Amino acid sequence: MTKSSTMKASKSTSSATSSFASTSASRVTAASISSTSSAAASSSTLQPLGSTLMNAYYPDWSGWYLTPESVDWSKFDVVDFAFALPTADFNLEFTQDDSSDLLTRLVKTGHAAGKRVKLSIGGWTGSTYFSTICSSSANRKKFVANIMVAVNAYNLDGIDIDWEYPGTTGADGNAVSTHDSANFLLFLTELRAALPVGALISTATQVWPFADSNGNPMSDVSGFAKIIDYILIMNYDVWGSSSTPGANAPLSDGCQNSSQPLANAYAAVSSWTTAGMPANQITLGVPAYGYLQKSGATGLKDRRSLISPPGRRTTQLPRSYATVYNDNGGSSDGQVMFESLISQGALALDNTGSYTGAGGFVREWDSCSSTPWLRSSHSGQIVTYDDPQSMSLKGQFAAQAGLRGCNVFSIDGDWTGSAWPLTDALGEDLYLVSFVPSDNDAVLRLHAGPMVYAAAYCPLSFKPTLDEIGFDDSKALSPATRQLLWESFKAHEPLCYSSSTLSPQAISAGMLRRVPINLNRQAEDATIGLIRSALDRGTNIKECYVDALGPSPQWQAKLSGMFPTISFTVCPKADSLFKVVDPVFGYKGLVRFSWATVKVLLDKQAVECRWIDNDQASATSWFGDDTDRRRPKIWRDLGAVGVGEL
Repeated sequence: MTKSSTMKASKSTSSATSSFASTSASRVTAASISSTSSAAASSSTLQPLGSTLMNAYYPDWSGWYLTPESVDWSKFDVVDFAFALPTADFNLEFTQDDSSDLLTRLVKTGHAAGKRVKLSIGGWTGSTYFSTICSSSANRKKFVANIMVAVNAYNLDGIDIDWEYPGTTGADGNAVSTHDSANFLLFLTELRAALPVGALISTATQVWPFADSNGNPMSDVSGFAKIIDYILIMNYDVWGSSSTPGANAPLSDGCQNSSQPLANAYAAVSSWTTAGMPANQITLGVPAYGYLQKSGATGLKDRRSLISPPGRRTTQLPRSYATVYNDNGGSSDGQVMFESLISQGALALDNTGSYTGAGGFVREWDSCSSTPWLRSSHSGQIVTYDDPQSMSLKGQFAAQAGLRGCNVFSIDGDWTGSAWPLTDALGEDLYLVSFVPSDNDAVLRLHAGPMVYAAAYCPLSFKPTLDEIGFDDSKALSPATRQLLWESFKAHEPLCYSSSTLSPQAISAGMLRRVPINLNRQAEDATIGLIRSALDRGTNIKECYVDALGPSPQWQAKLSGMFPTISFTVCPKADSLFKVVDPVFGYKGLVRFSWATVKVLLDKQAVECRWIDNDQASATSWFGDDTDRRRPKIWRDLGAVGVGEL
């Protein structure tokens, strides 16, 4: 991964290297092995892995900022410690003098939470010797033996191989052979045989399959699928720093005009699955960093038009101007962490809980790649990056494509000191429904997605044209038709959209308040916010058609009282009657399910699971006339006691 040599490396405490190998006993002493033994975890203490994983990389250069003890393990299933570098004599070495201590502590805290820690070997600057290592049986045997020393010394739960890249040169100085991919499979097979049962093997990959002997992407990778647990598609670094910037991590080639049409999440998953890698053995790599560049560009590379039409940008007026510096202290180009954009004042939370531009930076949205970017005319800088909105879309895609999960590179880039905004947004939509198996039962995890409210507005004279465009209820439109509708918006400049999203956390927080804010009230607030947003843009609204929320007369009276110059029509199913709104809920190629559709899918495909609970689940049972005064299960779970016990 290209990050290994730059991200926060300048802030590490030392550039010294430490090594360990089976052939140099002095490098792994009895004391060092003893110090790691407390981190051991038997398979019975580790939580069973579900069908969906949230993974992340923990780079050893980040220990000064994010200690292993600060990792919130409730958000992650597997964490990869990065990186151990292969050496010319087929050993392994770290690049930081505190790497061994950090790995020991990471395994200890992870195992205490029942989670898994793997060691990632390689990286962009650590792939020099992979080709040589895998080229012969003797070399592979020695390297596997040295890996096993690390596995046993640190009580690891698996290995991640980040060879960048088999069959192609990658970084300058890397050995390369036309037989790399074939030899790589032999190495992975031997590594699998050496690892204990249940240990994980993953490989970090490009957006297309490994290179064959001719240097082209392999057409059949099914042999790898039989050996490894999953791959990580590194869907980032598609565009780095450039005076003609492009998206770092495109979700798709939404405008079908990219010079790299295969370098996006949609195309990458398609390339790998077509070559024989099952979707449930693919994790999508997502970045917690972006790229800084000096540029006066008004759009991203290979895009036909401005990212957002004039008048539709969201900006926070700055009290002072900010200049963004990259992770090595430069201001002209380089990588910059998401948390650093916040701490440097280029991003800030607005009153809706969304991250918007600050310090003179304006946040733009590239609908072609489904990613945001920042621009500042004051500093002359542009930053391409990912934020909670783009992460949420990537989580939706991973879930709907049936992927094994997502992997964040890297964990420190998301940690703001008090929150994990990117991981949280990713997880909201990644965990839709997954079964977590155990010895005796199965646990069903249901994570609700966000609720989206949308508005469309246009001149009164444009109303007759709406029926000609072909809008319909989003559930009645195919993904291809929705995509065409989105494309057609560019041809109809008077047609404007806005949307408001309520996250599951926000909905729950409102409904669980001491004085609850019910869902209808939250929906009303979102609707009112959309109307005010249109008015704030200078739109002179004369007529407004609104979906019913509860009794229509009361809702219409409330809106009319708040906005007396607008003529309101409130009626049930307005989003279907006025179908211009509905394509927003389709989110282009993504599938939208209604609850009725979900029920049909569950009835046809789900496996019924029953849990027997002899306890009454109702809190009111405490006040019944029965003589059994045992506290209901829900009370015990909450740690509650009856009034009579106080």
